[in-house]
Amino acid sequence: MSFLVYPGRKLSPACVSEIVNSDRAPSVPPLSQKEFERFVASRLLHNQSDTELDDRGPLSTYLIHQELGWALSETRHLFADESRRLEFKRDLPRADITLSRCLVAAAAMANAVGGYIIFGIDDHKELRGITDRDWDDFDWDKFSSELARLFQPVIEWRKRTIEFHEAMLGVIHIEMMELPPVISNADWHSIKAGTVYYRYERSSRRIEPGDLRRLLERRDKIIRREVLSSK
Repeated sequence: MSFLVYPGRKLSPACVSEIVNSDRAPSVPPLSQKEFERFVASRLLHNQSDTELDDRGPLSTYLIHQELGWALSETRHLFADESRRLEFKRDLPRADITLSRCLVAAAAMANAVGGYIIFGIDDHKELRGITDRDWDDFDWDKFSSELARLFQPVIEWRKRTIEFHEAMLGVIHIEMMELPPVISNADWHSIKAGTVYYRYERSSRRIEPGDLRRLLERRDKIIRREVLSSK
């Protein structure tokens, strides 16, 4: 049984029988079916081994190096800029406010064309790197559960580290949402409930009306194609 953390609830395998017998936390209601499905979906995405996809698909070393532009200047600055598909972060988001901004970037990329959040590159595009301890000690359970709690539909993401010019970078790949839009469920720091975020050049923000119309047209086109193919 996976350890479950949900706002206001903490359940572990050791107290299953006590919960069943109503000896522990009798006033805490069970998860709704929707909450349960959201939790399971987030765990399935999070628990896949980092190494399983390291050198296949969008998390391959080759593709990540292509996105970053392969080379640095003599001052260890990237030639590549942040873009619709690239977001640079100096450090992993340990404070809630920085985590919320990271989640906004993930939702915005999912609504646009997908992309990468790269940790270990500062605002001036200088390669700083992270350590193994930074990566291993980061609360990935919280990242996964908050992303699933705050945004629907579930955003697919994968993570890994890569060596880039003798520095280690952390990489999160965000899949493009097949049937957009991803919409925020609640207010939390920089996240506003009911908002569709979208990735623009070097920024993630509330979607513009014209882009929202195109996003819905893309979704409707996919749905019509699926309906026609099923007949």
